[in-house]
Amino acid sequence: MQPSESARISPKITRVSPVSGAFPLRPGPLRSGKAYRRRGGFSARTAAPRSASAPPPVPPSVAPPLFAAADALFSASETGEFPNVEAVRQESRAGMNYVVEAMKEWRQNQRRQVMTVRDPLPPELHTLIQEAGQHFWTSARQLANESLDAARRAFESEKNDLIQLSAEQSAAFESQATELAVTLERLAELERQAAEAGESVREMSQALEAARGARLQAEQEAALSRLQAEENARRADELRAELEHAHREAEAAAADARTVTEALRGDAERLRTERDRAQQRQDLAGEEIARLTEQLTAARGETAAVQTALAEVRAQSGAAERVHAEQLTQAEAEKRRHSEQVTGAETARDEARQEAAAARESALLSLPVVPSLHPLSVSSIIDSNSNYIITITINKVTPLSQ
Repeated sequence: MQPSESARISPKITRVSPVSGAFPLRPGPLRSGKAYRRRGGFSARTAAPRSASAPPPVPPSVAPPLFAAADALFSASETGEFPNVEAVRQESRAGMNYVVEAMKEWRQNQRRQVMTVRDPLPPELHTLIQEAGQHFWTSARQLANESLDAARRAFESEKNDLIQLSAEQSAAFESQATELAVTLERLAELERQAAEAGESVREMSQALEAARGARLQAEQEAALSRLQAEENARRADELRAELEHAHREAEAAAADARTVTEALRGDAERLRTERDRAQQRQDLAGEEIARLTEQLTAARGETAAVQTALAEVRAQSGAAERVHAEQLTQAEAEKRRHSEQVTGAETARDEARQEAAAARESALLSLPVVPSLHPLSVSSIIDSNSNYIITITINKVTPLSQ
Protein backbone atom coordinates (compact mmCIF):
# COMPACT_ATOMS: atom_id res chain seq x y z
CA MET A 1 0.00 0.00 0.00
CA GLN A 2 1.29 3.47 -0.91
CA PRO A 3 1.70 6.04 1.82
CA SER A 4 -0.58 8.40 -0.08
CA GLU A 5 -3.32 5.78 -0.11
CA SER A 6 -2.71 5.05 3.51
CA ALA A 7 -2.80 8.77 4.27
CA ARG A 8 -5.98 9.04 2.23
CA ILE A 9 -7.68 6.24 4.14
CA SER A 10 -6.28 6.99 7.56
CA PRO A 11 -8.06 10.31 8.19
CA LYS A 12 -11.37 8.76 7.32
CA ILE A 13 -10.76 5.84 9.66
CA THR A 14 -9.60 8.00 12.54
CA ARG A 15 -12.78 10.06 12.33
CA VAL A 16 -14.97 7.01 12.70
CA SER A 17 -16.60 6.93 16.12
CA PRO A 18 -18.80 4.21 17.55
CA VAL A 19 -21.00 6.84 19.14
CA SER A 20 -21.44 9.67 16.65
CA GLY A 21 -20.55 8.00 13.32
CA ALA A 22 -18.17 9.14 10.63
CA PHE A 23 -19.51 12.68 10.44
CA PRO A 24 -20.92 13.72 13.78
CA LEU A 25 -23.28 16.65 13.73
CA ARG A 26 -22.89 19.67 15.90
CA PRO A 27 -24.83 19.12 19.09
CA GLY A 28 -27.90 21.19 19.65
CA PRO A 29 -31.67 21.02 19.39
CA LEU A 30 -33.20 20.30 16.01
CA ARG A 31 -35.22 22.82 14.15
CA SER A 32 -38.91 22.35 13.80
CA GLY A 33 -40.46 20.35 11.00
CA LYS A 34 -41.60 23.56 9.33
CA ALA A 35 -38.00 24.68 8.85
CA TYR A 36 -37.08 21.23 7.48
CA ARG A 37 -39.92 21.23 4.98
CA ARG A 38 -39.19 24.80 3.94
CA ARG A 39 -35.63 23.87 2.91
CA GLY A 40 -36.77 20.71 1.16
CA GLY A 41 -34.65 18.20 3.07
CA PHE A 42 -32.25 17.54 5.85
CA SER A 43 -29.06 19.58 6.06
CA ALA A 44 -26.50 20.58 8.57
CA ARG A 45 -28.22 23.99 8.91
CA THR A 46 -31.46 22.25 9.83
CA ALA A 47 -29.79 20.59 12.78
CA ALA A 48 -27.93 23.74 13.77
CA PRO A 49 -28.75 25.10 17.17
CA ARG A 50 -31.11 28.00 17.50
CA SER A 51 -28.77 29.70 19.88
CA ALA A 52 -25.23 29.38 21.00
CA SER A 53 -26.27 27.55 24.18
CA ALA A 54 -26.13 23.74 24.19
CA PRO A 55 -29.27 21.68 24.88
CA PRO A 56 -29.73 20.79 28.52
CA PRO A 57 -28.30 17.38 29.38
CA VAL A 58 -30.66 14.65 30.43
CA PRO A 59 -30.60 14.41 34.24
CA PRO A 60 -29.52 10.99 35.58
CA SER A 61 -32.85 10.63 37.34
CA VAL A 62 -34.82 11.26 34.13
CA ALA A 63 -32.88 9.08 31.65
CA PRO A 64 -33.72 5.61 33.14
CA PRO A 65 -37.51 6.13 33.01
CA LEU A 66 -37.21 7.36 29.42
CA PHE A 67 -35.07 4.36 28.42
CA ALA A 68 -37.52 2.04 30.20
CA ALA A 69 -40.47 3.61 28.37
CA ALA A 70 -38.64 3.31 25.00
CA ASP A 71 -37.71 -0.34 25.72
CA ALA A 72 -41.32 -1.12 26.65
CA LEU A 73 -42.68 0.46 23.48
CA PHE A 74 -40.00 -1.21 21.33
CA SER A 75 -40.78 -4.60 22.87
CA ALA A 76 -44.49 -4.09 22.29
CA SER A 77 -43.96 -3.11 18.64
CA GLU A 78 -44.90 -5.92 16.21
CA THR A 79 -42.96 -4.42 13.28
CA GLY A 80 -39.71 -3.96 15.22
CA GLU A 81 -39.60 -0.22 14.52
CA PHE A 82 -38.19 2.23 16.99
CA PRO A 83 -40.83 4.13 18.99
CA ASN A 84 -41.35 7.77 18.09
CA VAL A 85 -40.66 10.70 20.37
CA GLU A 86 -44.32 11.57 21.05
CA ALA A 87 -45.15 8.03 22.16
CA VAL A 88 -42.17 7.99 24.54
CA ARG A 89 -43.10 11.46 25.85
CA GLN A 90 -46.68 10.41 26.50
CA GLU A 91 -45.51 7.17 28.08
CA SER A 92 -42.94 8.83 30.36
CA ARG A 93 -44.68 12.23 30.85
CA ALA A 94 -41.30 13.99 30.48
CA GLY A 95 -40.22 17.17 28.73
CA MET A 96 -39.79 17.19 24.95
CA ASN A 97 -36.10 18.24 25.03
CA TYR A 98 -35.23 15.49 27.49
CA VAL A 99 -37.13 12.93 25.42
CA VAL A 100 -35.33 13.93 22.19
CA GLU A 101 -31.85 13.75 23.74
CA ALA A 102 -32.64 10.50 25.51
CA MET A 103 -34.04 8.94 22.31
CA LYS A 104 -30.84 9.89 20.49
CA GLU A 105 -28.80 8.08 23.08
CA TRP A 106 -31.20 5.14 23.14
CA ARG A 107 -31.09 4.67 19.35
CA GLN A 108 -27.30 4.93 19.35
CA ASN A 109 -27.18 2.28 22.03
CA GLN A 110 -29.40 0.05 19.91
CA ARG A 111 -27.04 0.35 16.93
CA ARG A 112 -23.80 0.39 18.86
CA GLN A 113 -21.38 -2.20 17.62
CA VAL A 114 -17.88 -2.94 18.71
CA MET A 115 -15.56 -1.77 15.90
CA THR A 116 -11.90 -2.56 15.73
CA VAL A 117 -9.87 0.34 14.40
CA ARG A 118 -6.44 -0.59 13.16
CA ASP A 119 -3.65 1.95 12.88
CA PRO A 120 -1.52 2.08 9.65
CA LEU A 121 1.82 0.35 9.64
CA PRO A 122 4.75 2.63 10.58
CA PRO A 123 6.99 3.62 7.62
CA GLU A 124 10.18 2.22 9.20
CA LEU A 125 8.64 -1.21 9.08
CA HIS A 126 7.67 -1.06 5.42
CA THR A 127 10.97 -2.35 4.14
CA LEU A 128 11.15 -5.11 6.74
CA ILE A 129 7.76 -6.51 6.43
CA GLN A 130 6.62 -5.25 3.04
CA GLU A 131 6.21 -8.70 1.62
CA ALA A 132 4.83 -10.19 4.80
CA GLY A 133 2.67 -7.22 5.47
CA GLN A 134 1.29 -6.86 1.98
CA HIS A 135 -1.35 -9.40 2.74
CA PHE A 136 -1.82 -7.89 6.19
CA TRP A 137 -2.37 -4.40 4.80
CA THR A 138 -4.74 -5.72 2.23
CA SER A 139 -6.72 -7.29 5.01
CA ALA A 140 -6.38 -4.13 7.06
CA ARG A 141 -7.61 -1.98 4.18
CA GLN A 142 -10.46 -4.33 3.66
CA LEU A 143 -11.26 -4.15 7.33
CA ALA A 144 -10.92 -0.39 7.25
CA ASN A 145 -13.20 -0.14 4.26
CA GLU A 146 -15.63 -2.44 5.95
CA SER A 147 -15.40 -0.30 9.06
CA LEU A 148 -15.88 2.78 6.91
CA ASP A 149 -18.85 1.22 5.21
CA ALA A 150 -20.22 0.24 8.59
CA ALA A 151 -19.62 3.77 9.83
CA ARG A 152 -21.32 5.16 6.75
CA ARG A 153 -24.24 2.83 7.24
CA ALA A 154 -24.35 3.81 10.89
CA PHE A 155 -24.19 7.44 9.85
CA GLU A 156 -26.99 6.95 7.34
CA SER A 157 -28.99 5.07 9.92
CA GLU A 158 -28.30 7.73 12.49
CA LYS A 159 -29.10 10.41 9.95
CA ASN A 160 -32.36 8.66 9.15
CA ASP A 161 -32.98 8.38 12.86
CA LEU A 162 -32.27 12.05 13.25
CA ILE A 163 -34.56 12.86 10.35
CA GLN A 164 -37.23 10.65 11.84
CA LEU A 165 -36.64 12.17 15.25
CA SER A 166 -36.82 15.64 13.71
CA ALA A 167 -40.05 14.77 11.94
CA GLU A 168 -41.46 13.21 15.06
CA GLN A 169 -40.34 16.20 17.06
CA SER A 170 -41.87 18.52 14.46
CA ALA A 171 -45.09 16.51 14.55
CA ALA A 172 -45.02 16.59 18.32
CA PHE A 173 -44.36 20.33 18.26
CA GLU A 174 -47.16 20.84 15.77
CA SER A 175 -49.45 18.67 17.89
CA GLN A 176 -48.45 20.64 20.94
CA ALA A 177 -48.90 23.88 18.98
CA THR A 178 -52.36 22.72 17.93
CA GLU A 179 -53.12 21.71 21.46
CA LEU A 180 -51.72 25.04 22.64
CA ALA A 181 -53.86 26.94 20.12
CA VAL A 182 -56.93 24.96 21.18
CA THR A 183 -55.98 25.52 24.79
CA LEU A 184 -55.48 29.24 24.17
CA GLU A 185 -58.81 29.43 22.37
CA ARG A 186 -60.41 27.52 25.19
CA LEU A 187 -58.64 29.80 27.67
CA ALA A 188 -59.88 32.88 25.79
CA GLU A 189 -63.37 31.40 25.74
CA LEU A 190 -63.12 30.64 29.44
CA GLU A 191 -61.83 34.17 30.09
CA ARG A 192 -64.74 35.57 28.07
CA GLN A 193 -67.15 33.33 29.95
CA ALA A 194 -65.46 34.36 33.20
CA ALA A 195 -65.86 38.03 32.22
CA GLU A 196 -69.51 37.41 31.33
CA ALA A 197 -69.92 35.47 34.55
CA GLY A 198 -68.28 38.33 36.45
CA GLU A 199 -70.62 40.81 34.78
CA SER A 200 -73.54 38.52 35.57
CA VAL A 201 -72.29 38.23 39.14
CA ARG A 202 -72.07 42.02 39.39
CA GLU A 203 -75.56 42.40 37.94
CA MET A 204 -76.85 39.68 40.23
CA SER A 205 -75.06 41.35 43.16
CA GLN A 206 -76.70 44.66 42.30
CA ALA A 207 -80.06 42.92 41.91
CA LEU A 208 -79.43 41.11 45.18
CA GLU A 209 -78.59 44.38 46.92
CA ALA A 210 -81.74 45.94 45.46
CA ALA A 211 -83.76 42.91 46.54
CA ARG A 212 -82.21 43.12 50.00
CA GLY A 213 -83.07 46.80 50.20
CA ALA A 214 -86.62 46.11 49.02
CA ARG A 215 -86.93 43.24 51.47
CA LEU A 216 -85.59 45.42 54.30
CA GLN A 217 -88.04 48.17 53.39
CA ALA A 218 -90.86 45.62 53.15
CA GLU A 219 -89.87 44.19 56.53
CA GLN A 220 -89.83 47.70 58.03
CA GLU A 221 -93.21 48.46 56.47
CA ALA A 222 -94.52 45.10 57.67
CA ALA A 223 -93.19 45.80 61.17
CA LEU A 224 -94.80 49.25 61.10
CA SER A 225 -98.04 47.68 59.83
CA ARG A 226 -97.87 45.10 62.60
CA LEU A 227 -97.32 47.85 65.18
CA GLN A 228 -100.21 49.84 63.73
CA ALA A 229 -102.37 46.71 63.67
CA GLU A 230 -101.44 45.93 67.27
CA GLU A 231 -102.15 49.55 68.27
CA ASN A 232 -105.47 49.44 66.40
CA ALA A 233 -106.30 46.11 68.03
CA ARG A 234 -105.37 47.50 71.46
CA ARG A 235 -107.42 50.64 70.77
CA ALA A 236 -110.31 48.50 69.55
CA ASP A 237 -110.07 46.37 72.71
CA GLU A 238 -110.06 49.50 74.86
CA LEU A 239 -113.01 50.95 72.95
CA ARG A 240 -114.78 47.59 73.15
CA ALA A 241 -114.13 47.47 76.90
CA GLU A 242 -115.33 51.06 77.27
CA LEU A 243 -118.40 50.29 75.16
CA GLU A 244 -119.14 47.19 77.22
CA HIS A 245 -118.62 49.22 80.40
CA ALA A 246 -120.92 51.91 79.01
CA HIS A 247 -123.48 49.25 78.08
CA ARG A 248 -123.26 47.80 81.58
CA GLU A 249 -123.61 51.29 83.06
CA ALA A 250 -126.52 52.01 80.72
CA GLU A 251 -128.16 48.72 81.68
CA ALA A 252 -127.53 49.46 85.35
CA ALA A 253 -128.87 53.00 84.86
CA ALA A 254 -131.88 51.60 83.03
CA ALA A 255 -132.43 49.12 85.85
CA ASP A 256 -132.04 51.90 88.40
CA ALA A 257 -134.35 54.06 86.33
CA ARG A 258 -136.90 51.26 86.25
CA THR A 259 -136.50 50.84 90.00
CA VAL A 260 -136.81 54.59 90.56
CA THR A 261 -139.73 54.72 88.15
CA GLU A 262 -141.50 51.95 90.04
CA ALA A 263 -140.74 53.68 93.32
CA LEU A 264 -141.86 57.03 91.92
CA ARG A 265 -144.93 55.41 90.47
CA GLY A 266 -145.77 54.06 93.92
CA ASP A 267 -144.99 57.41 95.50
CA ALA A 268 -147.05 59.12 92.83
CA GLU A 269 -149.98 56.84 93.62
CA ARG A 270 -149.56 57.61 97.32
CA LEU A 271 -149.22 61.32 96.58
CA ARG A 272 -152.22 61.13 94.30
CA THR A 273 -154.19 59.52 97.11
CA GLU A 274 -153.02 62.16 99.56
CA ARG A 275 -153.78 64.82 96.97
CA ASP A 276 -157.24 63.42 96.55
CA ARG A 277 -157.66 63.45 100.30
CA ALA A 278 -156.36 67.01 100.48
CA GLN A 279 -158.64 67.91 97.59
CA GLN A 280 -161.52 66.37 99.44
CA ARG A 281 -160.59 68.36 102.55
CA GLN A 282 -160.22 71.42 100.36
CA ASP A 283 -163.60 70.72 98.79
CA LEU A 284 -165.09 70.32 102.22
CA ALA A 285 -163.42 73.54 103.27
CA GLY A 286 -164.75 75.20 100.14
CA GLU A 287 -168.19 73.88 100.84
CA GLU A 288 -167.88 75.14 104.42
CA ILE A 289 -166.65 78.48 103.12
CA ALA A 290 -169.53 78.58 100.68
CA ARG A 291 -171.93 77.72 103.49
CA LEU A 292 -170.36 80.34 105.72
CA THR A 293 -170.41 82.78 102.82
CA GLU A 294 -174.08 82.08 102.36
CA GLN A 295 -174.59 82.53 106.08
CA LEU A 296 -172.57 85.75 105.90
CA THR A 297 -174.66 86.89 102.98
CA ALA A 298 -177.77 85.98 104.89
CA ALA A 299 -176.40 87.73 107.95
CA ARG A 300 -175.58 90.74 105.88
CA GLY A 301 -179.09 90.65 104.51
CA GLU A 302 -180.40 90.34 108.00
CA THR A 303 -178.12 93.18 109.06
CA ALA A 304 -179.46 95.29 106.26
CA ALA A 305 -182.96 94.39 107.31
CA VAL A 306 -182.09 95.16 110.89
CA GLN A 307 -180.55 98.43 109.86
CA THR A 308 -183.67 99.20 107.89
CA ALA A 309 -185.82 98.27 110.83
CA LEU A 310 -183.54 100.22 113.10
CA ALA A 311 -183.94 103.24 110.96
CA GLU A 312 -187.62 102.76 111.11
CA VAL A 313 -187.48 102.24 114.82
CA ARG A 314 -185.27 105.34 115.31
CA ALA A 315 -187.95 107.26 113.85
CA GLN A 316 -190.13 105.98 116.62
CA SER A 317 -188.99 106.30 120.10
CA GLY A 318 -185.96 106.33 122.24
CA ALA A 319 -186.88 103.03 123.70
CA ALA A 320 -186.87 101.63 120.28
CA GLU A 321 -183.37 103.07 119.87
CA ARG A 322 -182.13 101.03 122.81
CA VAL A 323 -183.74 97.96 121.35
CA HIS A 324 -182.21 98.79 118.03
CA ALA A 325 -178.83 99.34 119.63
CA GLU A 326 -179.05 95.99 121.27
CA GLN A 327 -180.08 94.38 118.02
CA LEU A 328 -177.26 96.21 116.26
CA THR A 329 -174.84 94.92 118.86
CA GLN A 330 -176.15 91.44 118.29
CA ALA A 331 -175.82 91.90 114.51
CA GLU A 332 -172.25 93.09 114.90
CA ALA A 333 -171.50 90.11 117.10
CA GLU A 334 -173.09 87.84 114.55
CA LYS A 335 -171.06 89.53 111.84
CA ARG A 336 -167.85 89.02 113.81
CA ARG A 337 -168.83 85.43 114.38
CA HIS A 338 -169.41 84.90 110.66
CA SER A 339 -166.11 86.67 109.89
CA GLU A 340 -164.31 84.41 112.34
CA GLN A 341 -165.93 81.39 110.69
CA VAL A 342 -164.75 82.58 107.21
CA THR A 343 -161.26 83.23 108.60
CA GLY A 344 -161.21 79.76 110.15
CA ALA A 345 -162.29 78.20 106.81
CA GLU A 346 -159.53 80.06 104.94
CA THR A 347 -157.01 79.00 107.62
CA ALA A 348 -158.17 75.37 107.23
CA ARG A 349 -157.79 75.68 103.46
CA ASP A 350 -154.25 77.07 103.83
CA GLU A 351 -153.38 74.32 106.28
CA ALA A 352 -154.71 71.72 103.81
CA ARG A 353 -152.51 73.20 101.06
CA GLN A 354 -149.50 73.24 103.39
CA GLU A 355 -150.17 69.62 104.31
CA ALA A 356 -150.34 68.69 100.59
CA ALA A 357 -147.03 70.49 99.91
CA ALA A 358 -145.42 68.83 102.92
CA ALA A 359 -146.69 65.47 101.69
CA ARG A 360 -145.15 66.10 98.25
CA GLU A 361 -141.82 67.12 99.79
CA SER A 362 -141.80 64.06 102.00
CA ALA A 363 -142.53 61.94 98.92
CA LEU A 364 -139.55 63.48 97.11
CA LEU A 365 -137.33 62.98 100.12
CA SER A 366 -138.43 59.37 100.37
CA LEU A 367 -137.31 58.65 96.75
CA PRO A 368 -134.19 56.33 96.43
CA VAL A 369 -130.93 58.18 95.91
CA VAL A 370 -129.63 57.71 92.32
CA PRO A 371 -125.78 57.45 92.15
CA SER A 372 -124.15 60.21 90.21
CA LEU A 373 -122.34 57.55 88.18
CA HIS A 374 -125.53 56.82 86.25
CA PRO A 375 -126.59 59.41 83.68
CA LEU A 376 -130.08 59.86 85.32
CA SER A 377 -131.80 63.09 86.42
CA VAL A 378 -135.17 63.52 88.18
CA SER A 379 -137.12 66.79 88.35
CA SER A 380 -140.60 67.65 89.66
CA ILE A 381 -142.91 70.67 89.26
CA ILE A 382 -146.37 71.72 90.47
CA ASP A 383 -148.57 73.27 87.80
CA SER A 384 -151.09 76.03 88.24
CA ASN A 385 -153.82 73.51 88.95
CA SER A 386 -151.81 72.08 91.90
CA ASN A 387 -150.91 68.93 89.88
CA TYR A 388 -147.66 67.23 90.91
CA ILE A 389 -145.55 66.43 87.76
CA ILE A 390 -142.40 64.20 88.01
CA THR A 391 -139.85 64.19 85.09
CA ILE A 392 -137.14 61.42 84.75
CA THR A 393 -134.32 62.03 82.18
CA ILE A 394 -131.78 59.32 81.11
CA ASN A 395 -128.78 60.75 79.29
CA LYS A 396 -126.91 58.87 76.56
CA VAL A 397 -123.49 57.52 77.59
CA THR A 398 -120.67 58.42 75.20
CA PRO A 399 -117.25 56.64 75.64
CA LEU A 400 -114.37 58.99 76.19
CA SER A 401 -111.71 58.87 73.46
CA GLN A 402 -108.06 58.78 74.48
